[in-house]
Formats: sequence, C-alpha cells, structure tokens
Amino acid sequence: MKQVLIIGSNPLKSSIIEQYLSIGVEGIKECGFNDMRVSDVNEVDELVLLTSPSNGSPIAEDNAALEKLTMVAKEYSNPDGHRPVVHLLLQSQTSLWMLQTMDLPSEINEKFDVYPFTVEDVWAKNLLVQIPGIKNAHYPTLDRTPITKDGDNYVHIVISGLNSQAEAIAIHAALTAHYPNYRPEAQLPLRTRITIVEEGIKTKRDTFIARYQHLFDNSYYRTIDLNTRKIDFHSPMYKGSREDFVDVEWEFVDGTINHPEVCKKIDRWATDRQQQLTFFICHDDDERNLSECIALPRCIYGNGIPVMVQQRQKGIDDALRRSTLYENVLPFGMRDCGYDITLPLVQLAKYLKYFYDCSYGNIGVPTELPLEQVEQAWSDEKSFKMRFSNIYNVMTIATKMRSLGHDAEDADTFYALTQEEIEILAETEHNRWSVERLIQGVRPCTDDEIAEIRTDVKTLKKIYKKKDIHFDLRAFSELEEDGTGKNAQVYDYDLTACIPLIVKTFYEENAHGK
Repeated sequence: MKQVLIIGSNPLKSSIIEQYLSIGVEGIKECGFNDMRVSDVNEVDELVLLTSPSNGSPIAEDNAALEKLTMVAKEYSNPDGHRPVVHLLLQSQTSLWMLQTMDLPSEINEKFDVYPFTVEDVWAKNLLVQIPGIKNAHYPTLDRTPITKDGDNYVHIVISGLNSQAEAIAIHAALTAHYPNYRPEAQLPLRTRITIVEEGIKTKRDTFIARYQHLFDNSYYRTIDLNTRKIDFHSPMYKGSREDFVDVEWEFVDGTINHPEVCKKIDRWATDRQQQLTFFICHDDDERNLSECIALPRCIYGNGIPVMVQQRQKGIDDALRRSTLYENVLPFGMRDCGYDITLPLVQLAKYLKYFYDCSYGNIGVPTELPLEQVEQAWSDEKSFKMRFSNIYNVMTIATKMRSLGHDAEDADTFYALTQEEIEILAETEHNRWSVERLIQGVRPCTDDEIAEIRTDVKTLKKIYKKKDIHFDLRAFSELEEDGTGKNAQVYDYDLTACIPLIVKTFYEENAHGK
C-alpha cells in the first residue's frame, strides 16, 4: 500500500489529501518541517513538502526547504534502490527558475525524484497545456481553430500586468505555442505574439528580458510607450547573417489595458480573422483584476474571446456563470487547488525519455513502452534539467495533434503519423526545442565557435554543450551533421514519429475517457 508523508502546511494541503484519498491512498502521514525525520522518509513512497506564504523572504523559505531536503538526502539509505517522489512546493518563481536552469544539489538528485513547482507554475500549465486522452479541459486552447501547415492564422496572447503569475504564463506560452505554419523565410512570418501591458513596465521588462537573455537576444520584440508614443524595436542578433529560428515575438506596452489607445488596438485585434486572441489579467490585486476584466471593450465579449482573470480566492465563478455577457471570463490562480498529484505530464515525459533512449542508444525504435523499463530509464536520468526538457516536449503533444486534425480527446483513434505529417511537425518540434533551450539559459554558437566545432564535431559539440552553448540552436534548414554522421534533423523526425505510441500508451494505462 502506498505511503505518503506530507510535510508543512499550505492552503493546497486539503486538495492534495483529497486527491490521494480519491486514488485509494490511505497511508497518509503529516508532520511539520522541524519534525521530519529520516526514519519517516524511509517508510514512504512519496513526500509532499509544502512551504508556506510568509511576510518574510519567499526565497529564504524555499532555501530552508531545500536545505532540509538535502540534509535528509545525505542520511537517506534508499532501501531497495527506491527513489521516493518528492512534490516540492516553492514560494518564489525565481527559486523555480534557478532550479530549472542550474539543477538540484547532487545529493538530492541521487536519492529523490523531485518535482518542484509554484502555484503560479501550476496554473500556467493548467491554462495552457492539454493532456491527450483527458476530456473536459477547463480552459480553452490558444489555437481554438487548429493551426495547420497552410493556415494563415496565428495565436496572440495579451497579458495585463507583469507579476510572477504573468511571467509564468508568458514563458509557458513561449514553451507551448508552436505551429507548423511558421516559415522563417517568408516576408512576414507568422509567429506567436505575446503582448504584455502594464503601466511603468520598463523596469519589470528589463528584469524579465535579462532573466531570459538568450531568448530575447534571438527574438523580435518592441516596447511601446503610450505617453511619449515612442517605439523601441529589437531584432534578433543574427538577423541578416542567419535564418530566423524563434517563432515567438514579443510586445511590451507601457500603459494600462483600459488606455484608449490600447482599446483601439483591442478593437482591431478582436475582429482580425487571422488572430486567435486570448486575454490574461494578472495583477497582485484580485479586485483590480476583476475591475479590469469587466471594463474591457465589449468587442472582446461579443466575439467570444476568452478572458482569464487571476483570482486567488474562490467566489466569482457562480456570478460569472449567471451572466450571458461575461460567460467567457474564467477565473484561475486559486491558492487552494490546481495541483495534480498524479503528475500526468511526468508520465508522458517518462515515455518520451524511454523512446529517446531506445532510438538513440542503438536499441532501435520501440513498438511498445513497458512500464518497468520506462521507469528505469527515467531513474537513470540524474539531470534534473534534462528531465524537465522531456516534460516541456510533451506539453505540446496535444497542440501538435490538433495541427494534424486530431483533438486531444480522441487519443483512442490516434494511431500513426504519415511521413508527410512527420515532416510537417519535425520543423515545429525543432522550433519548440530551440525556444526551450534559450529559456533554459543555452545560447547559440558564434560564427567562430561554429567553425571550430566543425573541425571535430563529435568531440567539440559535446564540450560546448556542457558550457550551455549548442551547435544546433539555429534554423531547421541550417542543421548539420552531428558526431554520428546524421543530420540533426533526424532527431526531430524521431521525436515526432513517437507521438502516437506515447498517446496510445498513456490513454490505455490512465485516461480511458475520464
């Protein structure tokens, strides 16, 4: 019987306990951080570490939890080689970002299978990621009309506010909103557009851009000051010498979402047949969020455009459901719910990791995903950063299915991809991977580094990769042979071809239309 230890206290605790009980887990223990003992950990299959909101430093709270986990890891004996799952709730987006780009302490990685998250991170995934085979998603997809290879439509995300929740949504949108109609060689390539609107945005914008420096170095973005009517425009650093490879563009607007000039733009956006528009309202004041939401131009509601409004407390759902005008307004961000302890994205990522190991480990492309071997392959991957890379990949499976005419809910009829479909999505996968790597702090090679690596690809590509400098961060059409003599495009083909097997396996073992 599964045993679970819940450490600490947080509004999420009740939801987490209810979830465990609903899947038949009765062995649930609770204790405070100061009461946690190694002997308690030896007896459980999963740990839930719940940091608490405090008036002090959120990062200090997170550091204390990591120090406690490190201390326990040093004494933990791994009975039977078991690595308990650890759900680690952090209070700071900065803490999460640091772990995802710099990895966990080795002592923790060796002893535990850790999944850190913040409430903001959880809600960004809930809003933007569909799980194949799981029906009744609560939030609409960004691509409400699927974007195909020949489509002339694109996704446009508008975010009012730039708090930690807004940043999580913006980055998850950049990680997931990739479509096969992006053609970098076109005169006007169709990119996903992310517009962030906030009065006095420049300081927060500078911090945001600096945090994801390599992403913005290689992206188009502009800043519009509504007071001075000045526009600052930034182009990718290799524009003119290399083909573009980032299919997301950014816009920062210094003003409010209800500013008359912004409202004029909203009127145009809402009636532009090419744009698939979605609004997110994210300020630290829930009352302000609701007020801004209600004051949006009526064309938003008249055209059925989704408006997601951050509300930390439950309460406005019923009132909104009674309104025919605001029926497209959906609250999110509640502090006492939203986290799924079954980790469906992780399970999908495990399948992908096993497929990757077989395909590139001279074992051959697998035709099935045996659970025991899947778990072993995941356990063997000690790099926390690479585990998250697999998670980021599977976050886009449902979107790719939609681009091929399959809904995420018809997982039971999604059998295989044709060669043409694989080729259509392979470039999309490379674009997604490129943005992921840039977000994780990896940069492209300079011209001199490319020339050096070409002299000994097999050796030097790996050396630079360890320095977070990647030879393959470039346009799909410009990819070259790696150390095995294969063009790097082959990896995108294989990672695309495996989608039906992953979806079928996940559906059969878990979903069954629930």
